[in-house]
Amino acid sequence: MKRIDRYLMKEMIAPFLISTVVVVMMFQANQLMAIYRDPNINMDRVPFLATLQLLLLKTPAWLQLTLPFGIALGSSLCVSRIARESELVAMRSAGIPIRRVLRPVIIAGILAALLNFVVTEQVMPRAEKASKRLLSQIGQLALQPTLKSNVSVTIGGWIASIGTVSRGPGGSLVLDRVLLNQKDYNGEETVVQADK
Repeated sequence: MKRIDRYLMKEMIAPFLISTVVVVMMFQANQLMAIYRDPNINMDRVPFLATLQLLLLKTPAWLQLTLPFGIALGSSLCVSRIARESELVAMRSAGIPIRRVLRPVIIAGILAALLNFVVTEQVMPRAEKASKRLLSQIGQLALQPTLKSNVSVTIGGWIASIGTVSRGPGGSLVLDRVLLNQKDYNGEETVVQADK
């Protein structure tokens, strides 16, 4: 690799990395806002590490979208900077053809395309499968109603009145003096009562 190749690659790498990381972080922030804004989801029950793991598992899908953007921005900023500061003119006056100047840019584009292919074909399918499984587990935790002592709660069409709520063995919930009440569309009422 010649000095001109190293110079142009160094000019491209910073804008490529910054733009790729920033856009991925915007996707991650958008995902977090969507999760935390949903009024049906109680994220207080979900450990923060599970949310962080979900973001990391979704990152390959976003990376697949941002790698082409990152390399396009990096290469365009590199070429525009060397043209703006007359370095391209100096290279051309030294006898370097324009195709030779653009060779590192083309090689970086090919490398980014190969990386994008690997991310899309190898990494993303496994990460998406794991993220769907984790999202299902998060949903089970986040969609559980908050049960408190001496409070009525609506659960799936039933009105549940619970006397006391306590923790049992293995993290299970123990409910005492439970009264379930449901009215159907005919006006009929179903009442179920349990001591525990």
